[in-house]
Amino acid sequence: MAKDKKLQEPDEFLVSLQRIFKYTLENIKFILMIVAGVLIIILVLYQVRAQRDKEELLLREGVAAYHEGRVQDAVDSLKGLSGKQGVSAAISELYQGNILYEQGKYEDALKHFIKARDLSEGKQLETIRGLASQGAAYTEMALKDYGKAEDAFKGMGAHFQDLSLMELSRLYALQGDSSKAKSVLDELIDSFPESPWVPAAKTLKEQATGKSSG
Repeated sequence: MAKDKKLQEPDEFLVSLQRIFKYTLENIKFILMIVAGVLIIILVLYQVRAQRDKEELLLREGVAAYHEGRVQDAVDSLKGLSGKQGVSAAISELYQGNILYEQGKYEDALKHFIKARDLSEGKQLETIRGLASQGAAYTEMALKDYGKAEDAFKGMGAHFQDLSLMELSRLYALQGDSSKAKSVLDELIDSFPESPWVPAAKTLKEQATGKSSG
C-alpha cells in the first residue's frame, strides 16, 4: 500500500514543468507583442535611414548639377526634397532660391529663401539660416522692399554679423542715408577688426564722408 501511495504522489519536477508551460501559454501573447514591437522599431529605423540616404543623394545630385550649369537637372533633383524636413531640405530650398534669383524670378525665389529659413531653426542650422536670410535680403532689395531687406540683413545671425553690417551700409547708402551708412561701417570696423570686410568698409566710409581713399 505504501508503494501505491508513493506512486500516486505528484512528481515535483513534472508539476514545475506544467506550471511553467501554463505560465508561458498565458503570457505568449505579451511576449509576441514585445518581439513584434522590436521588429517594428528595427524596420522603422531602416526605413528612416533609407529615406535619409535617398534625400542626401537627391541633394548631392542637385548641387552637382547646379555647379555644372545643368540648371533644369538641378531643379528636378532638388524638387524631390519638397515637403521634407531637416538639413537636406533646407539646403535644397536655399539652392532653389538661388536658381530663381539668378533667373530674375524674385517673388518665387523669396518663397524658397523664406522656406529655407523656416526649416533651419535651431543652433545647428544657424549657418543655413544666415545664408537664407541673406538671400531673402538681396531678393527684397531687388523687389525694392528696403524695409524687409533691412530686417532680413539684421536676421542673418552671429556667424554673419560683419557681413550683415557691410550690407546694411550699402542698403542705407542706396536709400541716401549716409549717416546710418557711416554708423554701421564704424560698428563693423570697431567690432570686427579682423573681418575681411573691413578694407571695403573703410573705403566706403571714406566715400561716405567725402574723403579721398588715398
